[in-house]
Amino acid sequence: MEVSKRKANGVSPTNGYAHKKKKKTIDTEQDLEIVYFESEINFHSTVTKMKVHALLNEVTLKNNQRTEIDQFIKKITDEIKSIPQGKIRHLSKMSEWLEKFDIKIPLSFSKMSKPFQFIPPTIVETIGSYTYDGLIVKSSNKISTLVDLLVEMPRICIHKKDYLNNEYIEKRATYLCYLAKKLKYSLEFSHLNDTTLNQVVLLVRPNETSSFAIRILLAPEKDYFNEKRLLPTPSNLRWNWFTGNEEVDEPFYSTPNYNTSVLFDCRYRSTSEYLTELFLSSNELCNGLKLFKIWLEQRQLSHGFGSFEGAMPAFLLAYLLHTKKINKQMNSYQVFRILLVALMENDFSSSQCCSLTHEKITEDSFIEDECVLVDHSGLLNVFHSLLRAHYNRLKQEARISLNSFNDPAIDHFQTLFITSMEPIYSMDAIIQISSLDQHDKLLDQKSNRNQLIMDNLNNKHLLLSREVLKLLECGLKERINLLCPLPAFHQTIKTVSFLS
Repeated sequence: MEVSKRKANGVSPTNGYAHKKKKKTIDTEQDLEIVYFESEINFHSTVTKMKVHALLNEVTLKNNQRTEIDQFIKKITDEIKSIPQGKIRHLSKMSEWLEKFDIKIPLSFSKMSKPFQFIPPTIVETIGSYTYDGLIVKSSNKISTLVDLLVEMPRICIHKKDYLNNEYIEKRATYLCYLAKKLKYSLEFSHLNDTTLNQVVLLVRPNETSSFAIRILLAPEKDYFNEKRLLPTPSNLRWNWFTGNEEVDEPFYSTPNYNTSVLFDCRYRSTSEYLTELFLSSNELCNGLKLFKIWLEQRQLSHGFGSFEGAMPAFLLAYLLHTKKINKQMNSYQVFRILLVALMENDFSSSQCCSLTHEKITEDSFIEDECVLVDHSGLLNVFHSLLRAHYNRLKQEARISLNSFNDPAIDHFQTLFITSMEPIYSMDAIIQISSLDQHDKLLDQKSNRNQLIMDNLNNKHLLLSREVLKLLECGLKERINLLCPLPAFHQTIKTVSFLS
């Protein structure tokens, strides 16, 4: 009766003393392993977060560095805008005049047959990853930080149809040389990338020991050229102009490489605005992009002939966001891992025609390109210069890196971001061709030889490099796992450097 009363009154039969909870015992060896791995995962995730945070702090520009760069950009901008208007000169005369100051127009092919007058620009602005803090500081390089500065050429300097017959490219190079003559800093001509040699840029540093450089990019005014005329299929170079023989009557060849190089310039500002808006909306997306750039840099995947360079990493991330493979709630490490998965699973071939726009893309538009990712305008293939052989190496490196995530014995953070993975040490055989001149017959066998040479403005080095890759791939077939060009690619034009 006493016990039942206590129960009815809600009183425990243990005289008010609560039962002590027994500790959960681990009965089996399997349970022990589960607990061990759970604690390992929790520990490593915490440590990895700390390491990622420290790494991002190391590669991100400090406030005092940004202040120094901003001050130098303002100084250059003011100087460029204050350059007085020049005289009208024939381009050939302009070339002779510049040579008096030891400035040679850095073009491999030009006719220089039009008049030109320098007019100071009205728009000079910073573009690229510097605007959304997506730069990484490369401490191992002579120039650790490269900032893009866009200078728009006034429309009075160029004609509405100067996209024809290389005239815009010649005037752009001359305009750049005129800027080089007026600026009083450490200057150096270079190329936008190691694949196409007609996109000349000017590197400006405060002095020769400075760790950062401003890369001056030239472009026509926004929406000045008809951008649909710069799709891959139209013909914007004429064979009789190229050969200098007016009597020769050749059919119009499509000029995809030439058209794309001009379209890249036209899309600079729109592209920068699109990416800046995207990455400023999420700090984790921006940090994920930085981790991806570090991974590319450690494997030398972001520079060299046909490499994954420039805005390609940013556009790949934008594409994954567009296709909802990633979202802005993910942390930077998750974003990076999904980027590797995307590299491994996606092909980006011309038959797929991946795009950042919902508009339908004509299948034949980018049939000549080995890899395709069309930007938000539906006009520009941002993967135009990316070789299929190089993308195959990207896929292989992504597969190796993803496997390291699943191996508890490997410190995957060290492997992914810290250790330098030079490609030369992962190859079983290296083929070095000292001169490609003896391989001219490879081009002679091509039915579209004339079109290829004209479209690449007589840059046979680029064409022959691609043909040698195709020949080796065809001959070796399944006997090799991977065939790709190494980053050490020597350009046919020597970089012109001088100190004003």
